[in-house]
Amino acid sequence: MRWVFCFLVAFFMCSTMQAQATGVFTPANATVQLPVSISTPGSLAIGSVIWSSPIVVTQLSGDVDEFYFTTRSSASKVSGFEDVFFTGVAGIGVRYKVLATTRDYPGGVNVKIGVDYPIKQWAAGDSYEQKFSIELVKVGSISTTSVTVPRLSMYLCTYYGNPCMANFTLQVDGASSVKVGPSCKVSTPVIPVRLGKLSLSSFANIGDVSSPSYFSISLSCTGGDVGVSTYPYVTLTDVVSPGNISDVLSLGTGSTASGIGIQIFHGDDLLKFGPDSSAPDNVNQWKAGEIKRGEALFQTPLRARYVRTGKSLQPGTANGQATFTFSWR
Repeated sequence: MRWVFCFLVAFFMCSTMQAQATGVFTPANATVQLPVSISTPGSLAIGSVIWSSPIVVTQLSGDVDEFYFTTRSSASKVSGFEDVFFTGVAGIGVRYKVLATTRDYPGGVNVKIGVDYPIKQWAAGDSYEQKFSIELVKVGSISTTSVTVPRLSMYLCTYYGNPCMANFTLQVDGASSVKVGPSCKVSTPVIPVRLGKLSLSSFANIGDVSSPSYFSISLSCTGGDVGVSTYPYVTLTDVVSPGNISDVLSLGTGSTASGIGIQIFHGDDLLKFGPDSSAPDNVNQWKAGEIKRGEALFQTPLRARYVRTGKSLQPGTANGQATFTFSWR
């Protein structure tokens, strides 16, 4: 309530009461349901997302007369993270994702939990979507466990009287049983591949190729829960030309030959190159297979060959270099 005091000449004090206009969230409550079970690879990097919820939406409307909005959770922040909070389970945190929109933030603002956001502009008839979701994030070593998530609330608040007049609550229901797949590391960080000495006559036309040379990327793996697999995904990156997303590896700067490139296959698939990133769904990332519990050695067989790429063909050395980066699912 807002109170106004007035003083008259006769020094009588009178008081009048004005109704406090307030915003309305529709709906005022929403629920995110945790899945019954979640599987995560043991090799997943710290900070990686384990699971993402669907987005839920509430509409903010009404005669908003509050001065600011804020979001709050009872959870405390995980050390080393700006936006991840404890779930009460070691190794797993929660990131609350809130995209708030008002006349002050027409393009939306990614809300930081516990920060106040001023409401300076609001007009009759305004109505804006507020979007909420959560992510479960790996923050340390995970063992088989069950995880729950504290709820989150958004408040409309004033700097006087009853400070928060309206609120929306995101309830996170259920408990997820988290199981962990095998953990793996690369045991062949450097792999020399010899393509041999070849005659120019082997490459009479553009597109002509040499016989392949075979090699493998090897992983050593341990642990994992029963029935849970780890799926390695790989991106090959052209060292000389990191922006290369074609299926031909560039020749190295020390090469003296020209008109020749290198191709790499996984099974029947001619692989394309992509950015050096372990992000899920990176450009031209490909699935290397499935690693099950008890599989101590996992090998990804590959083969490489020369291919003629140019009209002009010059003899000489033809060396290339590519890196491989793993992403785990």
